[in-house]
Parts: sequence; C-alpha cells; structure tokens
Amino acid sequence: MNLPIFTLIPTDVIKIFLVLFLSFLIGLEREEQKSASGKYIFGGVRTYPLIGLIGYGMAFLSTTQMLPLAAGFVVIGGLMVMSYWHKARSSQEAGLTSEMAGLATYLVGALVSTGHFWVASTLVITSLLLLELKSITVKPILLEIH
Repeated sequence: MNLPIFTLIPTDVIKIFLVLFLSFLIGLEREEQKSASGKYIFGGVRTYPLIGLIGYGMAFLSTTQMLPLAAGFVVIGGLMVMSYWHKARSSQEAGLTSEMAGLATYLVGALVSTGHFWVASTLVITSLLLLELKSITVKPILLEIH
C-alpha cells in the first residue's frame, strides 16, 4: 500500500516530528519525577524537546564537519553542569540523572538528523527504562523460619 501523502511531506519534517516525539517522552518522564519528588529537577516537557531540536539543528548544520555538533554538545553540557551545581547547592541528595538525560536527548536529535532512527529510538527507550528504575521499589521477601 503506497500512501501518496508521505511523498508530499519533506523528510526533514518527519525527522523533526520524530525528534519532538522522542524528546517529549523523556521530558514527560522527568516532569513526572519533578512533580512526584517536589525537589529541583532539571527540565521537563518543554526543555527536553528543545534540547533534542538543538541536537537536530546542530547535526543538520554540521553535514561533514563535527565541530558545530561538538560545540553544541559542549554548550548543552555546560548548561547541565550549571544545573547540577544548583542542585548540589540546594539539596543534600543531588544526582546526575536528569543532566545525563539532557545530554542523551541532544544525541537523539543528532542521531535522527543523520538518519539513525532505530538507534535514537533505542536510546530513548533504554533511557526511559533506566529513568524509571529509581521509582520502582523492590521489596525484599523475608522468609520466617519457624
């Protein structure tokens, strides 16, 4: 079955929607953690899609050179360092999970831009599973010996 509507939509539009969707999933998970914990957590449903779009845009501009893509990664990394510094000053329990998710989201945008859809999707699914691990509590089974 050949759907002619997909031939009318430019490939870059589909890629941008994929970046937005995948990045939104990570942002949604972080937003959920933010509301559940009540503590400072970097980003949410708006921030992560923006990071993904920046990654997409920098990879798009990079074409054959890695310098723009690497420069964007350094800038996003710098913002993540500032976020972690703020978190560490305001709380005794400061983890790097949200900041690492931000860097992964940047890479998702770059991967989609270069056509690595399955790698980007796998990265997001794996990230979501790892991000949810902390909220899953495993209660040990205690056996009583009589």
